[in-house]
Amino acid sequence: MSAVSIRSGRCGSTVRPLALIVTHAHIATPDYQNTQGVIFVVDSNDTDRVNEVAETLHDMLGYEDLHDASVLILANKQDLPNAMSAALLIDRLRLQQVRQQWYIQASCAATGDGLYEGLDWLAKTCRNKPRLSAT
Repeated sequence: MSAVSIRSGRCGSTVRPLALIVTHAHIATPDYQNTQGVIFVVDSNDTDRVNEVAETLHDMLGYEDLHDASVLILANKQDLPNAMSAALLIDRLRLQQVRQQWYIQASCAATGDGLYEGLDWLAKTCRNKPRLSAT
């Protein structure tokens, strides 16, 4: 996957999409080296898979390379009538157990609602972190 440059206000970053391959409770080991921020998008309307999503999130955040990363959780599809609220997702995703700095933002990708607010938070928290050198 190729890297993309994004800007939020005066801050810019290069973002590399990271894919988790989930098959029968096995996650392929991704490369998280030098990652300062993670954007984790949750389908807020999918109540049937929220426990599986929580497990995936916690498994991912257990990698050593992500211990100091800031985590933005986008609670997507808030425009749908049965979507779980961001407050409910804090509980259902067990975010109180996450040791990384995290922020959950209600969002709707179809309209863009909440995306800038979430990206602004991530840009500010990553800007305040020391730069990691590539090895």
